[in-house]
Amino acid sequence: MIEIKLLQPQHINAAKRVMAEVCNEIWKLKPTVEELVQAFNEVGEFADLDNVQAAYFDNGGIFLVLADDEKIVGTGGIKRLDEAVCELKRMWILRDYRAHGWGVKIAHELLQFAQHCGYQKVRLEVYEPPRQERAIAFYQALGFYEIPLYRNSPALLAMEKRLK
Repeated sequence: MIEIKLLQPQHINAAKRVMAEVCNEIWKLKPTVEELVQAFNEVGEFADLDNVQAAYFDNGGIFLVLADDEKIVGTGGIKRLDEAVCELKRMWILRDYRAHGWGVKIAHELLQFAQHCGYQKVRLEVYEPPRQERAIAFYQALGFYEIPLYRNSPALLAMEKRLK
């Protein structure tokens, strides 16, 4: 059975693996997913997941996983930027689970959470638009539009959606 659940401590390593697998699919960063997870851990790329309680749950956010029985196959979170604005983070779904509506379902749950929390806008970043055209089209279909970059990061595209 496939379901969306709150991230639990026992899901963190599997969530990291999902992110690394999709990153490797897009960018071919390391020969194996395991090597990419290790590299991301070493440079602090997963610092928010290593401290998910403080980074998300205790700070006006949430982190969800898509689970096929006990196998984690997708991720997504909402992280607070300020009182009125949050950020859609770490939306990754394994290839075999894409184009079945699961990304939309996770996104809708995250956006409903954000609206319920009183956020007025949701932002996100896209790192390399030419390689992430499907992601951009997905976000546009959800009502996101392009905005100027909103922080110093390696992202090349920023998007936003108004909630109210």
